[in-house]
Amino acid sequence: MPQFNPVNEQIMQRMSTLFGTGYEYAYLYPGLQKVVQAAGRVIRTQQDQGYVYLIDDRYCRPEIQALLPTWWDLQLTSATQVQVGPIESIQRKGQFPTEHGGR
Repeated sequence: MPQFNPVNEQIMQRMSTLFGTGYEYAYLYPGLQKVVQAAGRVIRTQQDQGYVYLIDDRYCRPEIQALLPTWWDLQLTSATQVQVGPIESIQRKGQFPTEHGGR
C-alpha cells in the first residue's frame, strides 16, 4: 500500500471533500493496482503457471476481494492469507476476461 506522507494525505483530504472517499483514492486503489501488477509478473510465457499469496488480513475482507480481478481464483487459506491461483497465461487458458476490476 502507498506510504503515508504529506502528499498522499493532501490527496486523501481533497478526495474526501470532493467525493467522500479520500482513503480509497489516495491509498486503497493505488495499492491494489500495484498488487495486480505484481501478480502479473508471475506469468512471462504462455507455458507459465504460478500462485500468488496475499498475506495480509485486509485481502480476506469481501469488500477488498471485490476490487480484485474477476478472473482470479481467490481461495482463503487462513485468517490472514488469500491464495490466488493457479494463474495461467490468458492465451493458454483460451479465455479473456470480459471486464477489468471487481468481482
